[in-house]
Amino acid sequence: FYVTVLRALNADSYFAEFWHETFMPLPLWSMEWLRWVLHAGGAVLRSTLGLPFSIAAVAAGAVGTVSLVRRQPVAATFLLSPLLLALVTSAFGRYPFAGRFLLFAAPALFAVVGEGTAWMLRPHRFRGAALLRWLVVGALVVQPVVLAVDHIVHPDAPQEVKPVLTQLREYKASDDTLIVDRALLCPYLYYRERFELADLRTRVVTPPASEGQTGEVLAKALIADRIGTRLWLLLSDLGDLDPADIGSRLDVAADQTFECSQAVRTQGVVLLLCLRRTGNSNVPGLE
Repeated sequence: FYVTVLRALNADSYFAEFWHETFMPLPLWSMEWLRWVLHAGGAVLRSTLGLPFSIAAVAAGAVGTVSLVRRQPVAATFLLSPLLLALVTSAFGRYPFAGRFLLFAAPALFAVVGEGTAWMLRPHRFRGAALLRWLVVGALVVQPVVLAVDHIVHPDAPQEVKPVLTQLREYKASDDTLIVDRALLCPYLYYRERFELADLRTRVVTPPASEGQTGEVLAKALIADRIGTRLWLLLSDLGDLDPADIGSRLDVAADQTFECSQAVRTQGVVLLLCLRRTGNSNVPGLE
């Protein structure tokens, strides 16, 4: 996978910076390495396995690794060596040790956690052993079940930027400015060459958690950069983003008058064209 897909991306400085935090830091005895291990371990449990970052999950993984190595060393080698190889490769900045890049290791990690859970659920002769077994099962099972039900009831909204970038390519002008939601920066940078947008002046903003404050954040970017009269907004739309509300808030926060039109809205992304009013200006009709 690295040779056929990822090797070419290593020459891309943006992707190297984007994945920088997923590379294991060196030396191994530094505080930075210890913080990274804790963060990466929690991310593997949550993102790769869907388990809570709890004492029970960590203990099951640690105990399972030791138990499997002692009980079946050959099987343990085959299960864990690809994950260890990815870890070493990440230290050289060649493989992101996070998220979907570790999905290949999910079956092996479930086997290890299962081994540790089985060991902890064995009958032990001490007071409270039965209660401890139920606590372990609850800590490992309840949260994944709750998360699975939540994903079924509230599935993740996909984000598709290609349709809006097609519209942007068609209607943009040479002196336009594009303000990009930081959550969409990665796909925008990936596709901008294909959609002939590399020469478009771009600013990046991080919208607040509250959509009601989006207008104020964009207005600050406007005032700081002193951009021209035509402004494109490429924003995440994972909730009920109201383009009209953004336009009115821009008016108030920037102490200027803007006229906004919804260019396109599709699968978690909205593209707006806002014009700074300078007399009789009209927003062109966008499909």
